[in-house]
Amino acid sequence: MADWVYGGNTLAIAVSAAYSTVAAGAQLYSISGHFVRPASQSNKLICRVERVRDSRMFKTRHLRVLQSEGNSEQLCLIATADFHIDE
Repeated sequence: MADWVYGGNTLAIAVSAAYSTVAAGAQLYSISGHFVRPASQSNKLICRVERVRDSRMFKTRHLRVLQSEGNSEQLCLIATADFHIDE
């Protein structure tokens, strides 16, 4: 088993964190991001979600997934997620 976590796992955790900031009925319709570095299985992932825009029909979130290494945090993923409220 690999010591590193890539792509899908890290992205799924970020999307889950973003969903926790929008109302029920909001659907993810777009996500764009960059994997900056792999994440280690031995450290917890830290998700930070910033509210960029909250309009009546759309919600935009800026996502950062990090891991602590000693006294610093290492960025693993940065992404922007857009949600649409069903009409």
